[in-house]
Amino acid sequence: ANHGRKVFKKLPDKGAEAVDVFLYYWDARDGPTFEGWWFGNKLGGTQVWSHNASAAMTPPQSGWKIPWDGAPRPTLVVENKALMQRAAGLEKLSATS
Repeated sequence: ANHGRKVFKKLPDKGAEAVDVFLYYWDARDGPTFEGWWFGNKLGGTQVWSHNASAAMTPPQSGWKIPWDGAPRPTLVVENKALMQRAAGLEKLSATS
């Protein structure tokens, strides 16, 4: 956990070059510009790729800025994998009924 929120780390793809990718929350201790959810190469690091100013307990689905100080990009969507798998299972179950 970091600043009261869960930290997420991308698992490496098989056969791909390993790049550490973390999704974490940073509170307002460094000012309001830095508060929110971040994608970066390490927790609290200076190499960051995307930012979302949301203070929600979980990462927001949309509104991610790329670069971190740029405009929001609708093409970056964060989804909860467990919820996606559950929905897919329910869809498969209803298709067989």
